[in-house]
Amino acid sequence: MEEQAYIAAYFEDTLPDEARAGFEERCLSDPLFAREVADYVMMRDALREELYQQKRERFAGLYQEMQVGTARKQPYFQFKNLVGYAAAACIALIAAWLIFFGNKQPGDLANAYAATHFKQLGVTMGAGEQEKMQQGIAAFNKGRYTEAAHIFKTLSKDSSLKAEAVKNLGIAQLMAGDATGAIASFDALAGMDLFTNPGLFYKAIALMKRSEPADTAAARKCLMEVVEKNLPGKSDAEDWLKKL
Repeated sequence: MEEQAYIAAYFEDTLPDEARAGFEERCLSDPLFAREVADYVMMRDALREELYQQKRERFAGLYQEMQVGTARKQPYFQFKNLVGYAAAACIALIAAWLIFFGNKQPGDLANAYAATHFKQLGVTMGAGEQEKMQQGIAAFNKGRYTEAAHIFKTLSKDSSLKAEAVKNLGIAQLMAGDATGAIASFDALAGMDLFTNPGLFYKAIALMKRSEPADTAAARKCLMEVVEKNLPGKSDAEDWLKKL
């Protein structure tokens, strides 16, 4: 598979799970490939914007033609054709909007971020709860996300490592495909009084990953708060707000 087709397949969710894992691993280990992925995302976003502009101009022209046709009071059969023409134009416009500006893009941004930031967790050393945390991290780094989430959830209930456990729990849930659970965990993290707290930014990522009807608006709200309060993730938040 050619490089561009390979990258496109990842963002179109057509790669099998094993190939997706290899793609994400390559993003971490191959800087040149990671740059190609970043270039692809930027190029696709620019293309979407250009196509949107073309569609908008095209349908503005169609609207003007419709207005002129109505003013001339065309015969019934011509008016009927015009109505059909307008209906077809509306359908095409809706299709264009769904293709280029549907809720797939937020998911793409979340997937790309997770592939480069949530692939590995830093290992801690120690005994007792620290040792248990290390076990969870080791399971996560081997791709056993459900097992890791179970360990982190246990540590998050009553632990001096609660904040780290809740953060890692949310990340593990997100990587395991449980975006709803991740949203709840990151929401809990955001409510903790920490010197540095990425909870709100991570919650936005989980919302973008889930991409249910109201999630994009909720993610935007989180990202705006991240920017306003200068929280961790501000730079990415500013960039994503331009695209959502």
